[in-house]
Amino acid sequence: MSDQIDDEDKIPDYLKDNSDDAPEFLPDDPGDLQTFAAVPVESHLDIPTDGSVSGGLYMTHSTTRLYGTAKTINIIKKVGVEWVARHPNSAIGIGDISKRGGGPISGHASHRKGVDFDVRPMRSDGQRKAITIHDSAYSRQLTSELIGLFVSNGILRCTHVFFNDAALWKPPVQKWPNHDNHFHVRFVVG
Repeated sequence: MSDQIDDEDKIPDYLKDNSDDAPEFLPDDPGDLQTFAAVPVESHLDIPTDGSVSGGLYMTHSTTRLYGTAKTINIIKKVGVEWVARHPNSAIGIGDISKRGGGPISGHASHRKGVDFDVRPMRSDGQRKAITIHDSAYSRQLTSELIGLFVSNGILRCTHVFFNDAALWKPPVQKWPNHDNHFHVRFVVG
């Protein structure tokens, strides 16, 4: 794992003026999070760079920040396929996962192990644009359904979802500063 900050020093728009400061380790994290160095952060989520949808997913900013463990990437793809089958006119906006090889990444205290990733909240109008929980086009119902798919993925246990819609706060979803415009998913390492 590299100790260098990622070579793309541009902080994504959704993090401008707000750091996604979910910490690298939380008091209730399982011990396996400590052993992340043995897990390769080499799998890449291939999403078209032109903003189009592939497998129910679209990228919100940079391909260089879409690396994760193989299982993390497989879960995201699996959820994307299931999502588009349920909601063909809606797509999932994926933000940062990690950089290739893991390690520090600008705008984040976490996202170093390939098991954390950011997702845009879902919109009621199907548009692929940024949104916050305070916007009229925010869909709590669709966002809750999507979080449920990530949590019940059947591959890795989801330990935390950081998101500021109070109506959705039940474990593993919890409030965290600067998470009105995206939710942050964390899996155990595996």
